[in-house]
Amino acid sequence: MVNSRFTEYAEDVLSNKITAGELVRLCCQRYIDWFDRDDIYFDEEAAERPVKFISHLKHVRGDFVGQHFILQDWQKFLVYNVYGWKKKSTGKRLIRTAYIQISRKCGKTSLAAALGLYGMIGDDEAGAEVLTVAPSRAQSQIAFKCAQEYVDGINKHNLFNYNRNEIRFPKNHAKFQILSSDSKFGDGFNTHTGIIDEYHAFSTNDIPQLIESGMGMRTQPLLIYITTAGFDLLSPCKQYRDMCDDILHKVKNDDTIFPLIYELDEDDDIEDQNNWKKCCPSLDITVGRDYMESQLLRMKNNPSDEVAILTKTFNKWCSSAESWLPNSVIVANSEKINLDDFNDDKLFTILGIDLAAVSDITAVSMCFSYDSKIYFKTWYFLPESAFEESHNKALYNNWRRSGELLVTPGNATDYDFILNKIFEINKKIKIFKVEYDTWNATQFTENAVQHGVKMEPFSQALGNFNRPTKEFERLLRLGKIVIDDNEITRWCFGNCTIKSDWNDNVKPVKAGTKYQKIDGVIAMLQALGGMLNTPSLKGFFTVI
Repeated sequence: MVNSRFTEYAEDVLSNKITAGELVRLCCQRYIDWFDRDDIYFDEEAAERPVKFISHLKHVRGDFVGQHFILQDWQKFLVYNVYGWKKKSTGKRLIRTAYIQISRKCGKTSLAAALGLYGMIGDDEAGAEVLTVAPSRAQSQIAFKCAQEYVDGINKHNLFNYNRNEIRFPKNHAKFQILSSDSKFGDGFNTHTGIIDEYHAFSTNDIPQLIESGMGMRTQPLLIYITTAGFDLLSPCKQYRDMCDDILHKVKNDDTIFPLIYELDEDDDIEDQNNWKKCCPSLDITVGRDYMESQLLRMKNNPSDEVAILTKTFNKWCSSAESWLPNSVIVANSEKINLDDFNDDKLFTILGIDLAAVSDITAVSMCFSYDSKIYFKTWYFLPESAFEESHNKALYNNWRRSGELLVTPGNATDYDFILNKIFEINKKIKIFKVEYDTWNATQFTENAVQHGVKMEPFSQALGNFNRPTKEFERLLRLGKIVIDDNEITRWCFGNCTIKSDWNDNVKPVKAGTKYQKIDGVIAMLQALGGMLNTPSLKGFFTVI
């Protein structure tokens, strides 16, 4: 029978004594279920050893200066999982990779430093190499300096040697090194413990893979990813987090990975303090409620800070670091739009089309006025081939399964398929005209005109987008716009930032890489621009 101290945290989570999100609950259930397995066993001594080791370290800064590093319950749960489980066939550790996603100020960097020191001198590994890596040298220095300060407190007999980039423990020929993703270095690592700090900020997986490849000669290596959420939904970190989600939901199976993801559940109210412990398990210990409240207030007063606060303080993944409009504003003005609910023979619409050149997303957005509000409903199309070829294929496949992304046959944009959708829309609500980008649209335009569709070119110049962009934001913030509830549309808005010229003309542009699409937003603004640029419609669209 296992000692109850090793299961107390998991049992308290599962019994709701401790508030936790779905993924932490699944992690706790996984831990409890493993005690019934025949192929692995829990080594209590191995699980407790790093806890005792870390308790000899002393904090040298902050509110806990001078105090021993006593692990919090969630931290002990992490350590028990990583170091306690072993394979019966080999007696070696089961877990080889830990992914820890947690909000700011929960002590993740100090914990990573302490685990790195344990890997160097407490893990019975001769010649252990510990590497800590962060997106920049300045960030890497934080965890390394923390490790140095811990060493200062236990180096009474000069057992350690260190300089600005390395700590050495000559007794077992071990070392603790600092690296950064912007460093230039080759392979040749023989890593026992690797720490990837702030994983969300890595643009590629090159460095983590290089470190992991250097673990091949170790019998029980450990790679630790520790991070907050980020704002690039296509980043290696987000992809890894989603894989961990699948593991916890038993969609995928990998016992060598330990995922501990502290985040709010999808429908949680961010302003409800009862939910904060889901993303911040150190609440009321290292993180005060007054701090969380101040962050909420700052986010309300400065919408441009929203993404940074959501990702760092509330550990919520967002689309862009510099979004044009806060996600909360988009969500607040979104609802499912069913065209069958609008039974008005006098109703008509303007369409905006952002037509893909060959094999990417095409967006068709309709804009119409009803009951003193402007409604936008957008359809998205993608050729079949893009589901295998595109950098965004994981996202695209999710939206395909949800029905939010319409698949066209072949390996290029199928204009006839899209034109048929326009005819379908026209049967429900009469189309007044279609605003389109002239680039690469010659054949599509000719086909549409032959079928009686009024086509009007919409210049992509920044000045031409100025009025619809500003008017859209004004109406949206007044609650006069209704956006069809579609995850792709929210993604597109999250990928937008604003470009302006010396004359204060503005236009949404991509905030990040070429893979972050904004087609839906452009199509919506073209449709609204068509309204604004047609004087004869003034009486029909009283909102504007």
